[in-house]
Amino acid sequence: MISGGIIAFAVGAGIGLVIQIVQIFIETSAEIDLLDNTSIDTIDVKSYTQSCIEWCSKNLGGHPPILKYSRAKPTNTEQKKMLLGTYDFNSEVVTMYTLRHENLREYTNTVIHEYQHHIQKLNGVTQNKYSRYEYETNPFEFECNRVADAHTLNCGIYALKKLQAA
Repeated sequence: MISGGIIAFAVGAGIGLVIQIVQIFIETSAEIDLLDNTSIDTIDVKSYTQSCIEWCSKNLGGHPPILKYSRAKPTNTEQKKMLLGTYDFNSEVVTMYTLRHENLREYTNTVIHEYQHHIQKLNGVTQNKYSRYEYETNPFEFECNRVADAHTLNCGIYALKKLQAA
């Protein structure tokens, strides 16, 4: 037979857990809102990007690539969507076109996408192998998109927390 004290403790512990889950959800929702509503030109881009790369290195493997930044603005909508970032397989350089991103979520996704190209290179993908495919049908691009989409929120929240703590 279960005593009333044990049941009360179990119910109390359950309510406490529910409250913790709700608090985590609210905090995460606020951080997601920050990722969606913060323009890249309002933050310390280099510190944020370094935190994203640090997260990628810890969670996706590999050593950090060389980072370069371009503040070049797109001349039209087509160009904006074409080059958010690039990876050079030969020099291991990621170039981020910072002002072409709508918000931190999109920017974080691009950082991870380009970092995944770096991982591909470390795993033996060469520019020659990559170039066998058109961009729209390139399996290496599909992989980068999949990895970036899966990890954007966790990486972005990590980088935001580091930026806020600095």
